[in-house]
Amino acid sequence: MRSTYNMLPFRRIPKLMLEHIIQNAVFWLNAFPALDGVSDTLSPKYIVTGRNVNMKLHVRTKFGAYVQTHEEHSNDMRARTLGAICLGPTGAAQGSHYFMSVATGKRITRQHWTPLPMPTDVIEAVSNRGLQQGMPTTLTFADRHGMELIDDDDDVDDDHDSLYSSSNASATHTHTDDDDISYDSDASDVTMPPPQTPVDDDASAYDNTNSVDDADETDSTHSDDPDNDQPPDNAGTQE
Repeated sequence: MRSTYNMLPFRRIPKLMLEHIIQNAVFWLNAFPALDGVSDTLSPKYIVTGRNVNMKLHVRTKFGAYVQTHEEHSNDMRARTLGAICLGPTGAAQGSHYFMSVATGKRITRQHWTPLPMPTDVIEAVSNRGLQQGMPTTLTFADRHGMELIDDDDDVDDDHDSLYSSSNASATHTHTDDDDISYDSDASDVTMPPPQTPVDDDASAYDNTNSVDDADETDSTHSDDPDNDQPPDNAGTQE
């Protein structure tokens, strides 16, 4: 309902359009199998009425589109088309749709029409009709007593919103080998790898030379010749 309302180009909508926004939403909810329904393959509409939705018949024009309906006519001077706003499919097997006449604001049912771009004067006419009926510029929801239901930012609108919560979003993060950072267990702090100090080639060569010299001095104090081995100063004399 919210998405349909926000797609409409009108500043205000008449009461008839608001009623059919609700009716159209219920129609399409019943056109598909419910997740917790009695059947995984049959829609509530088919279970109750025995008829399925035909996409070629029931999805011919979107809700709120402007059309010229084809009227019965003869050779007289009466208009052969009528400007109207689409209110959704009726669900009949013939594929008829509901429309709101721009001229009268009444609901009509037609099977044949021609979609056209929305003229500016039609937008003004529909918006003015909503203004005359005292309709607001926003869509609000109320309980059966007419008390408005205030939306809370922390409320979950539907089951799908829970998949995008902050806790689940951090839990579903996958670390790959291409990542250059590591995450702590609580996923709150990010530990960056230590910076690597650039190595100077000349300094590296100097360090290697000193290491070789130190190794030579160390080896010179320890000879493999057994004659050069001296007993320790605190060694005792054998009696």
